[in-house]
Amino acid sequence: MSHSGSRPAANGFDALSLLTPAEVAPGDVGYESRGVVLLAGPLDAVLRAARGLVGLRLIALVDGPAAELEPPPGLTLVPGRLATVSGWLGRFRVTAVGLGPALDLGPLSPNPDGCFDLVLDLAEPPLLDREVPPPGYFAPGRGHVAPLLARLSPLKGRFTKPRFFDYRAELCAHARRGVTGCSRCLAA
Repeated sequence: MSHSGSRPAANGFDALSLLTPAEVAPGDVGYESRGVVLLAGPLDAVLRAARGLVGLRLIALVDGPAAELEPPPGLTLVPGRLATVSGWLGRFRVTAVGLGPALDLGPLSPNPDGCFDLVLDLAEPPLLDREVPPPGYFAPGRGHVAPLLARLSPLKGRFTKPRFFDYRAELCAHARRGVTGCSRCLAA
């Protein structure tokens, strides 16, 4: 992904514009996680997962009534279901639906930018059903949650991951350039 010369995505949001060349070395992508996790799904699954997450700040979006419950210490319960998830590790934007129109959950995040660092989607089926989900989004499915929990707690701090492809806008054959082509780069 080349930072210089990139064009905004069709929705007007260009993820690369948030990164400066100093933050990303050639061939690598930088991420920062402050340890804020959004858990989403049925109440019982969310409570079980929350017990296994240590050292992270937890916000839980539960499908079903949550107001009557006294949440465990360190866990904020919010009734609703995921409507949209966009972003990546350290920069997830989330909206939820419940009793009214879609609601931005950013004000519930303790991060000053209103982003969530990690998303643990315990709903069946998960909101994002992709071959390659964005870094920091986990949808383990039933029976696969426990092994994942130990991997989430260390995901706090700064990370550098390899860049898997080199996106060059001038060569892209995506529909926004008037040429029907693949959209795998957008999905990734």
